[in-house]
Amino acid sequence: MAYCPVPSALIDATLIGKGFEKALCGREVVYDFYHRLDSNLKVRVYSSIKDGDDAVRGCGKDAIRIVVLRRDPATGRIRALAQSVRVYRVNTAASTVERLLARCREAYARLNEVVKADRAVPSDIADSNAFGRYEAAQERAAFAAGMAADLAGIGGAS
Repeated sequence: MAYCPVPSALIDATLIGKGFEKALCGREVVYDFYHRLDSNLKVRVYSSIKDGDDAVRGCGKDAIRIVVLRRDPATGRIRALAQSVRVYRVNTAASTVERLLARCREAYARLNEVVKADRAVPSDIADSNAFGRYEAAQERAAFAAGMAADLAGIGGAS
């Protein structure tokens, strides 16, 4: 696999055409795609394009990165919900953009999981650790209720 330069215009046209919003993060061009049901959730693409450049950084420099972010509406702080995914600029520009879109779709699917979890339980337990604890507590309660019913059935049969 050999490094392939990817024109910034190709990434720009592709991502903006798919609904991403272009912005700057420092001097790097980033693209944000907000979740349709929750504007505090977004997929961000760190393009490895410096503002004003006509192509991504050269061979051996940063890969294109995709990350899933959540903004806390109360504090405004932004945190990553998933580890960033890299898209290497190899083979052809077209194949790089195809892999970029595929990784963006995977990241958006992760956002869908977050939205689904948020809507399934009260919002105060919607973060992933608390959600896991909530599910475990629900399972323990169901098990205990089942055991109580079984014991009541055994006691009533004698």
